[in-house]
Amino acid sequence: MGAWAAGLYSSDMAADMRATVKSVLRLPLDEDRIVDILRDSETQAANDADNEDHTTFWLVLADQFEKRGIAHAANREKAINIIDRGDDLMMMEKLGMKLADLRKRSAKLAELRARLTVAPRVSKPRATIKAPESYVLEVGVLYACPVKGSNCINPYFSKKDFERFPWTPDGWRQFVVLDRGRAFDYLAWYQPLVCKKPVQQKPRIVEAGADLWWQLDWPKTCSPRHFDCMEIEAIGTLPIAMDIATS
Repeated sequence: MGAWAAGLYSSDMAADMRATVKSVLRLPLDEDRIVDILRDSETQAANDADNEDHTTFWLVLADQFEKRGIAHAANREKAINIIDRGDDLMMMEKLGMKLADLRKRSAKLAELRARLTVAPRVSKPRATIKAPESYVLEVGVLYACPVKGSNCINPYFSKKDFERFPWTPDGWRQFVVLDRGRAFDYLAWYQPLVCKKPVQQKPRIVEAGADLWWQLDWPKTCSPRHFDCMEIEAIGTLPIAMDIATS
Protein backbone atom coordinates (compact mmCIF):
# COMPACT_ATOMS: atom_id res chain seq x y z
CA MET A 1 0.00 0.00 0.00
CA GLY A 2 1.07 3.62 -0.36
CA ALA A 3 3.75 4.81 -2.78
CA TRP A 4 7.28 3.45 -3.19
CA ALA A 5 8.60 6.71 -4.71
CA ALA A 6 7.51 10.27 -5.50
CA GLY A 7 6.16 9.71 -9.01
CA LEU A 8 2.45 9.61 -9.79
CA TYR A 9 2.80 5.98 -10.86
CA SER A 10 4.95 4.88 -7.93
CA SER A 11 2.29 2.71 -6.32
CA ASP A 12 0.52 -0.52 -7.18
CA MET A 13 -2.80 1.31 -7.35
CA ALA A 14 -1.49 3.81 -9.91
CA ALA A 15 0.17 1.11 -11.99
CA ASP A 16 -3.03 -0.94 -11.95
CA MET A 17 -5.06 2.13 -12.94
CA ARG A 18 -2.78 2.90 -15.88
CA ALA A 19 -3.19 -0.63 -17.20
CA THR A 20 -6.95 -0.62 -16.58
CA VAL A 21 -7.48 2.73 -18.32
CA LYS A 22 -5.50 1.52 -21.31
CA SER A 23 -7.65 -1.61 -21.52
CA VAL A 24 -11.04 0.03 -21.00
CA LEU A 25 -10.34 2.76 -23.56
CA ARG A 26 -10.22 0.01 -26.14
CA LEU A 27 -13.95 -0.56 -25.63
CA PRO A 28 -16.26 1.03 -28.23
CA LEU A 29 -17.99 3.18 -25.55
CA ASP A 30 -18.25 6.94 -24.92
CA GLU A 31 -16.17 8.79 -22.31
CA ASP A 32 -18.90 9.00 -19.66
CA ARG A 33 -19.45 5.23 -19.79
CA ILE A 34 -15.69 4.65 -19.63
CA VAL A 35 -15.45 6.73 -16.43
CA ASP A 36 -18.42 4.84 -14.92
CA ILE A 37 -16.73 1.52 -15.62
CA LEU A 38 -13.48 2.70 -14.03
CA ARG A 39 -15.30 4.00 -10.96
CA ASP A 40 -17.14 0.70 -10.59
CA SER A 41 -13.82 -1.15 -10.78
CA GLU A 42 -12.41 0.79 -7.78
CA THR A 43 -15.45 1.96 -5.87
CA GLN A 44 -13.73 2.74 -2.55
CA ALA A 45 -10.82 4.61 -4.11
CA ALA A 46 -13.08 6.51 -6.49
CA ASN A 47 -15.84 7.50 -4.07
CA ASP A 48 -14.28 7.73 -0.58
CA ALA A 49 -12.24 10.90 -0.14
CA ASP A 50 -10.62 9.39 2.97
CA ASN A 51 -9.36 6.35 1.09
CA GLU A 52 -5.57 6.45 0.69
CA ASP A 53 -5.90 5.79 -3.06
CA HIS A 54 -8.63 8.37 -3.72
CA THR A 55 -6.41 11.16 -5.07
CA THR A 56 -4.24 8.70 -6.98
CA PHE A 57 -7.32 7.28 -8.73
CA TRP A 58 -8.50 10.63 -10.06
CA LEU A 59 -5.05 12.05 -10.85
CA VAL A 60 -4.01 8.96 -12.79
CA LEU A 61 -7.32 8.96 -14.65
CA ALA A 62 -6.88 12.61 -15.62
CA ASP A 63 -3.24 12.06 -16.61
CA GLN A 64 -4.06 9.02 -18.75
CA PHE A 65 -6.99 10.76 -20.41
CA GLU A 66 -4.84 13.80 -21.26
CA LYS A 67 -1.99 11.66 -22.62
CA ARG A 68 -4.39 9.60 -24.72
CA GLY A 69 -6.35 12.55 -26.07
CA ILE A 70 -9.56 11.88 -24.13
CA ALA A 71 -11.53 14.99 -23.18
CA HIS A 72 -13.70 14.64 -20.07
CA ALA A 73 -14.46 17.94 -18.36
CA ALA A 74 -15.68 16.54 -15.02
CA ASN A 75 -12.61 14.38 -14.51
CA ARG A 76 -10.25 17.17 -15.59
CA GLU A 77 -11.77 19.66 -13.15
CA LYS A 78 -11.78 17.12 -10.30
CA ALA A 79 -8.07 16.46 -10.79
CA ILE A 80 -7.27 20.19 -10.91
CA ASN A 81 -9.23 20.74 -7.69
CA ILE A 82 -7.35 17.89 -5.98
CA ILE A 83 -4.05 19.51 -6.93
CA ASP A 84 -5.12 23.03 -5.97
CA ARG A 85 -6.40 21.96 -2.54
CA GLY A 86 -3.26 19.94 -1.85
CA ASP A 87 -5.30 16.80 -1.14
CA ASP A 88 -2.80 14.42 -2.73
CA LEU A 89 0.24 15.85 -0.95
CA MET A 90 -1.58 15.73 2.38
CA MET A 91 -2.46 12.09 1.82
CA MET A 92 1.10 11.20 0.79
CA GLU A 93 2.44 12.96 3.90
CA LYS A 94 -0.05 11.05 6.03
CA LEU A 95 1.19 7.81 4.47
CA GLY A 96 4.75 8.66 5.44
CA MET A 97 6.26 10.19 2.31
CA LYS A 98 9.45 12.12 3.10
CA LEU A 99 9.74 15.87 2.58
CA ALA A 100 12.16 15.55 -0.36
CA ASP A 101 9.78 13.19 -2.16
CA LEU A 102 6.82 15.44 -1.37
CA ARG A 103 8.62 18.28 -3.13
CA LYS A 104 9.29 16.09 -6.15
CA ARG A 105 5.67 14.97 -6.27
CA SER A 106 4.48 18.57 -5.96
CA ALA A 107 6.54 19.48 -9.03
CA LYS A 108 5.06 16.56 -10.97
CA LEU A 109 1.54 17.59 -9.97
CA ALA A 110 2.22 21.17 -11.11
CA GLU A 111 3.32 19.81 -14.49
CA LEU A 112 0.15 17.69 -14.69
CA ARG A 113 -2.02 20.70 -13.84
CA ALA A 114 -0.38 22.74 -16.59
CA ARG A 115 -1.12 20.02 -19.15
CA LEU A 116 -4.72 19.62 -17.99
CA THR A 117 -5.33 23.37 -18.23
CA VAL A 118 -4.44 23.50 -21.92
CA ALA A 119 -5.75 20.05 -22.89
CA PRO A 120 -8.14 19.94 -25.89
CA ARG A 121 -11.83 20.02 -25.02
CA VAL A 122 -12.74 17.49 -27.72
CA SER A 123 -11.53 13.89 -27.74
CA LYS A 124 -9.43 12.68 -30.60
CA PRO A 125 -10.46 9.47 -32.40
CA ARG A 126 -9.24 6.32 -30.67
CA ALA A 127 -8.76 2.77 -31.81
CA THR A 128 -11.28 0.40 -30.23
CA ILE A 129 -11.63 -3.35 -30.05
CA LYS A 130 -13.09 -4.93 -33.16
CA ALA A 131 -13.16 -8.45 -31.71
CA PRO A 132 -13.09 -10.00 -28.20
CA GLU A 133 -9.70 -10.58 -26.54
CA SER A 134 -8.13 -13.99 -26.97
CA TYR A 135 -7.74 -16.09 -23.83
CA VAL A 136 -4.26 -16.47 -22.31
CA LEU A 137 -5.10 -18.99 -19.55
CA GLU A 138 -6.98 -22.27 -19.89
CA VAL A 139 -9.61 -23.65 -17.50
CA GLY A 140 -8.44 -26.64 -15.48
CA VAL A 141 -4.73 -26.09 -16.09
CA LEU A 142 -2.28 -25.78 -13.19
CA TYR A 143 0.01 -22.75 -13.56
CA ALA A 144 3.01 -21.68 -11.49
CA CYS A 145 5.16 -18.57 -11.21
CA PRO A 146 8.28 -17.73 -9.15
CA VAL A 147 7.85 -15.78 -5.90
CA LYS A 148 10.01 -14.08 -3.31
CA GLY A 149 8.50 -14.86 0.06
CA SER A 150 4.88 -14.80 -1.03
CA ASN A 151 5.16 -12.06 -3.68
CA CYS A 152 5.18 -12.58 -7.42
CA ILE A 153 7.24 -10.46 -9.78
CA ASN A 154 5.68 -7.00 -10.10
CA PRO A 155 4.95 -6.78 -13.86
CA TYR A 156 4.83 -2.98 -13.65
CA PHE A 157 8.40 -2.62 -12.37
CA SER A 158 10.92 -1.04 -14.71
CA LYS A 159 14.62 -1.88 -14.83
CA LYS A 160 15.31 1.02 -12.44
CA ASP A 161 12.69 -0.29 -10.00
CA PHE A 162 14.39 -3.68 -9.91
CA GLU A 163 17.73 -1.95 -9.30
CA ARG A 164 16.23 -0.19 -6.26
CA PHE A 165 14.33 -3.23 -5.05
CA PRO A 166 16.28 -6.36 -6.05
CA TRP A 167 14.09 -9.39 -6.66
CA THR A 168 15.47 -12.92 -6.32
CA PRO A 169 12.89 -15.73 -6.26
CA ASP A 170 12.98 -18.32 -3.50
CA GLY A 171 9.90 -20.37 -4.30
CA TRP A 172 6.85 -20.91 -6.50
CA ARG A 173 3.17 -19.91 -6.27
CA GLN A 174 0.65 -22.09 -8.11
CA PHE A 175 -2.91 -21.57 -9.24
CA VAL A 176 -5.54 -23.19 -11.41
CA VAL A 177 -8.21 -21.37 -13.43
CA LEU A 178 -11.74 -22.51 -12.57
CA ASP A 179 -13.65 -20.23 -14.92
CA ARG A 180 -13.14 -17.47 -17.45
CA GLY A 181 -15.19 -15.02 -19.48
CA ARG A 182 -15.17 -11.60 -21.11
CA ALA A 183 -16.28 -8.38 -19.41
CA PHE A 184 -18.49 -6.23 -21.63
CA ASP A 185 -18.17 -9.09 -24.17
CA TYR A 186 -14.59 -7.99 -24.94
CA LEU A 187 -12.12 -8.04 -22.01
CA ALA A 188 -10.90 -11.46 -20.83
CA TRP A 189 -11.07 -12.34 -17.12
CA TYR A 190 -10.14 -15.44 -15.11
CA GLN A 191 -11.36 -16.96 -11.83
CA PRO A 192 -8.29 -18.52 -10.12
CA LEU A 193 -8.03 -21.01 -7.30
CA VAL A 194 -4.72 -20.03 -5.68
CA CYS A 195 -2.39 -22.07 -3.49
CA LYS A 196 -1.55 -19.61 -0.72
CA LYS A 197 1.42 -21.61 0.53
CA PRO A 198 4.46 -21.21 -1.75
CA VAL A 199 6.59 -24.27 -2.47
CA GLN A 200 10.35 -24.31 -2.88
CA GLN A 201 10.50 -26.44 -6.04
CA LYS A 202 8.65 -25.95 -9.30
CA PRO A 203 5.29 -27.74 -8.80
CA ARG A 204 4.35 -30.99 -10.46
CA ILE A 205 0.84 -32.30 -11.05
CA VAL A 206 1.39 -35.27 -8.74
CA GLU A 207 2.28 -32.90 -5.86
CA ALA A 208 -0.69 -30.50 -6.22
CA GLY A 209 -2.57 -32.19 -3.40
CA ALA A 210 -5.27 -31.13 -0.98
CA ASP A 211 -2.78 -30.85 1.89
CA LEU A 212 -1.83 -27.41 0.57
CA TRP A 213 -3.86 -24.27 1.38
CA TRP A 214 -6.00 -23.48 -1.67
CA GLN A 215 -8.24 -20.41 -1.75
CA LEU A 216 -10.67 -19.03 -4.32
CA ASP A 217 -9.41 -15.58 -5.35
CA TRP A 218 -11.09 -12.58 -6.99
CA PRO A 219 -11.42 -12.67 -10.79
CA LYS A 220 -8.25 -11.42 -12.48
CA THR A 221 -7.01 -10.30 -15.86
CA CYS A 222 -3.83 -11.58 -17.46
CA SER A 223 -2.41 -10.04 -20.60
CA PRO A 224 0.18 -11.88 -22.70
CA ARG A 225 2.75 -9.33 -21.49
CA HIS A 226 2.00 -9.99 -17.80
CA PHE A 227 2.05 -13.73 -18.46
CA ASP A 228 5.59 -13.35 -19.78
CA CYS A 229 6.79 -10.75 -17.23
CA MET A 230 5.61 -12.83 -14.27
CA GLU A 231 7.27 -15.91 -15.80
CA ILE A 232 4.06 -17.94 -15.53
CA GLU A 233 4.37 -21.54 -16.68
CA ALA A 234 1.71 -24.12 -17.49
CA ILE A 235 2.43 -27.25 -15.43
CA GLY A 236 -0.36 -29.49 -16.74
CA THR A 237 -4.05 -30.30 -16.56
CA LEU A 238 -5.30 -30.70 -13.00
CA PRO A 239 -8.38 -32.90 -12.40
CA ILE A 240 -10.91 -30.84 -10.43
CA ALA A 241 -14.50 -31.51 -9.38
CA MET A 242 -15.80 -28.19 -10.71
CA ASP A 243 -19.16 -28.37 -8.88
CA ILE A 244 -17.29 -28.63 -5.55
CA ALA A 245 -14.51 -26.16 -6.35
CA THR A 246 -16.90 -23.34 -7.24
CA SER A 247 -19.47 -23.95 -4.47
